[in-house]
Amino acid sequence: MAAEPRTVVTADPAETRALAARLARALPPGVVVALHGDLGAGKTCFVAGLAAGLGIDEDVTSPTYTLMHEYRAAEGDAVLLHFDAWMAGRERGFLEGGGAEWLATGAVAAVEWAERVEAFLPDPHVRVELRHVDERHRAISLDVAGSGAGPPTPADLHRAIATALDPAARPESDAPRDPEHDVPPDPPAGPGDRLPAGRSDGPANGPPSDPRGEPRTGPGGGPGGGPGGEP
Repeated sequence: MAAEPRTVVTADPAETRALAARLARALPPGVVVALHGDLGAGKTCFVAGLAAGLGIDEDVTSPTYTLMHEYRAAEGDAVLLHFDAWMAGRERGFLEGGGAEWLATGAVAAVEWAERVEAFLPDPHVRVELRHVDERHRAISLDVAGSGAGPPTPADLHRAIATALDPAARPESDAPRDPEHDVPPDPPAGPGDRLPAGRSDGPANGPPSDPRGEPRTGPGGGPGGGPGGEP
């Protein structure tokens, strides 16, 4: 019997990126992550988390008008290939641009709007579906699509997903936060110290977002909106 998808709800873009970063750290080389979800659901935000988990310190933007963006880690040999299959005719462009060959290079590859190039994706691969819960919350389902022998094998990918969702595997910086108050915990009280009665810090909702609730980036990856694609 096939395993059921594992679903979590993230409270903001920062939690979405943190989940993706944990997944990236657990993935074996050569994995394709197929991203599904409506416009503004957080696909590019998830890819940014994958990049961070691989040690890539670059702004991630959706390659809406090109076939692929390639990102390399400053240290080590990690590579992330970022595809976007949104535009009409991208299926043909994916083939003519060598997309199928790029997916076999051993790099981690993330494919937005993956349903449009499903026929070219390796068996197996990681399937990620992002759904709006409300303006900021996202329900994110992770699963393994396909039953091919690999490598990586379906068992490898299921283990990576389990690791990403295991609270014990989270770095301290990824610990769940109060969604209304992004403040550090109070230090332990010493002799004679009084614990604070409470905090009135304002909400910290992650990076600036556009009306779709995702981080806003410009054409070059900096602040500001850009034409086309997801932020």
